Amino acid sequence: MSKKTTNVTAVGILILITAFGYSWITTIANRTEYIASDDGEQTTRERMSGMDDAAGMGMMDYQDGLYTSTISYEIPYGYVEPMEVTLQLEDNIVTDVSASFVVVNPVSENYQQLFLGYVSKEVVGKQVDDVALSRMAGASLTNRAFDAALSEIKAEATGMPMMRGDDVVPMQNPGMSGEDNTQAIAFELPSTPSVETSEFVVNAVTKEVQLDTIVYKVDHSYTVNSVLTEPMWTTIIVRDGIVQDTEVEFNSPNQVSMMHQQIFVDQYRDEIVGQPIDTASVSRISYASLTTEAFNDALKAIRDKQQA
Repeated sequence: MSKKTTNVTAVGILILITAFGYSWITTIANRTEYIASDDGEQTTRERMSGMDDAAGMGMMDYQDGLYTSTISYEIPYGYVEPMEVTLQLEDNIVTDVSASFVVVNPVSENYQQLFLGYVSKEVVGKQVDDVALSRMAGASLTNRAFDAALSEIKAEATGMPMMRGDDVVPMQNPGMSGEDNTQAIAFELPSTPSVETSEFVVNAVTKEVQLDTIVYKVDHSYTVNSVLTEPMWTTIIVRDGIVQDTEVEFNSPNQVSMMHQQIFVDQYRDEIVGQPIDTASVSRISYASLTTEAFNDALKAIRDKQQA
């Protein structure tokens, strides 16, 4: 083949490539995007696939459809709970969303119900690329799990499903940010904290007589698991054999324990003040069973002190 023939062939190929590319760009540039407005009407705009009007670049084009992703995420005390997210996409807009859970730790149910109460409001009607619940306060672990499920759905909606193994979304340590959030918190006891498995220890009981009033102070503790022991100090003020007042103090290093302890503090005084010290006790307070048992242990230690 001569040099002249080679040059002509190369020019022909270049023309074909250019023509094909122009045709493809013209096709996608003239696509019409339908967007739901606040008043329920649809507006239209011309856009180029893969282009973001605000940033100029970066917005993906997702295939319409109903997508489902199941994510497992870590919660306190070493549990792992599954979450299933179903999302409806139309023209890159989320038109419907639902989520379901398998409750492993009963405490999680409160946060999951909180999440279900706001997820639709925060997601439906928005561009899917603008959805990011992990920036919100509230059910933060559930929010992060949702965002992980959303990432999988977005990958699938681009026609390139994400290949995922059995990874678990790690629990975010309070105060951590950025790349540190990818580090899971290690727990050694993946079982539900319960009165039956916890250890309750009374370290000391002191008695102070002030005129007609007796002040008992109990230094005690209870275990949540093999690596977490919660110290507790209980003060009971007794006059004429009746509980006049009471106070409890804690020094917990654990955010979840602090939540349970606060629930106890908010409720226990109404049950104990006015009771005879000889029979006083606090009934099981929901979500604070360990703290309740520890408090009743302190009352028993006070009665033992009276008899000594």
